Amino acid sequence: MDTALEIAGMKLFLSTPFEYEEVREFCPFHVISAEIDKNISIRFCPVRRPIGRDENGKQGERYCLIEQNGKRYLGYRIYNKHCHAWMESDENSVICYYLEDSVKYFPTERQVFYVVCLEHLLNLHHGFILHSSFIRWREKGILFTAPSGTGKSTQADLWKKYEQADILNGDRSALRLVNGVWRAYGLPFAGSSDIYRNESCPVRAIVVLRQAKENKLEQLRGGMAFRLLYQQLTVHPWDEAFVKRLLDDLQSLVEQIPVYRLSCLPDQGAVEVLKQELLKS
Repeated sequence: MDTALEIAGMKLFLSTPFEYEEVREFCPFHVISAEIDKNISIRFCPVRRPIGRDENGKQGERYCLIEQNGKRYLGYRIYNKHCHAWMESDENSVICYYLEDSVKYFPTERQVFYVVCLEHLLNLHHGFILHSSFIRWREKGILFTAPSGTGKSTQADLWKKYEQADILNGDRSALRLVNGVWRAYGLPFAGSSDIYRNESCPVRAIVVLRQAKENKLEQLRGGMAFRLLYQQLTVHPWDEAFVKRLLDDLQSLVEQIPVYRLSCLPDQGAVEVLKQELLKS
């Protein structure tokens, strides 16, 4: 089964020897294969025996790093228990090996992409996934980030209501450095927000939220901005190469993009205090 997609500005050509169900959230990311010029090839290949031993990482983690015969593989644990698939990759090519009897675990496009591991592909292309609600306002991106339940979706909805902003994703956003510019992208993963738009724009600001009894905005700089954003990234801490690339890219982001902390109420005042700051420049 062959599928062409564009996700976070990366053009992907996926080929599998098995059929899977296409799901609604991935449909906006499908493209005509003839439109793909520079692409990343992703191939699934069956194997009869496991590759290496999945000793890296904690047992409850979905992925682990496996090194065998001088090669590095990203192992995928089915139900976070044992590896049934292994990914070998570089910037332009991905091979996903899987046990022949494990096809039953990949019935939909979503499960197939769990094996591919989107955050790993982004990591190879100056990008990462930020836990955030992503809106577009005046052709620029604003990303609201915070732990679950803090009010990311609420602030996005307020900007839609009072400023006619577009909500491009309600729970996950990809950020990539493209030609020297940080861009944010909607993703086919959006939690309960049910917003899956394949659109992007340059990043104007990233806003770290916390609930408060009054609306107050402060700009974060240096280590504080770095630390708070790192807490909301999808990270493979057991993969040193992954972490090094991510840290370098995150440092670039906080040096180029303003990061704010918004202590806020769920009201129009929170919109206004951020809006006035953004209009200054």
